[in-house]
Amino acid sequence: MAAPALFDVQVRLESADAYPDAAELVTNALRHSLPPRLSEAPGRIRLRLQHETSFILCGVLDTGSEAPRRREPDFIAETGRGLHIVESFSATWGWMPLDGGGKVVWALFQPVR
Repeated sequence: MAAPALFDVQVRLESADAYPDAAELVTNALRHSLPPRLSEAPGRIRLRLQHETSFILCGVLDTGSEAPRRREPDFIAETGRGLHIVESFSATWGWMPLDGGGKVVWALFQPVR
């Protein structure tokens, strides 16, 4: 669960901002990087939180190779809003490929003072 991990950072965060974004990043990693069949080896997903000066970095590492795409939401569809949520609540977000495969999708948050 993302919420207990955020408490370990020991920096007070505005929970309305950080928790939904961490949950969306993990959900996107699960949805887009795990194999479609149970017979295939599962991928690996890791949530990392790092406190740097005036920001908290939330990064989700996964084995998927596709770049995250922000789509125009279909208001009837059940999916397609994740990166809109991440963009709305974080100061900024992005992604980068990892050497050896996979990627990290990250978001920056400002702690509450």
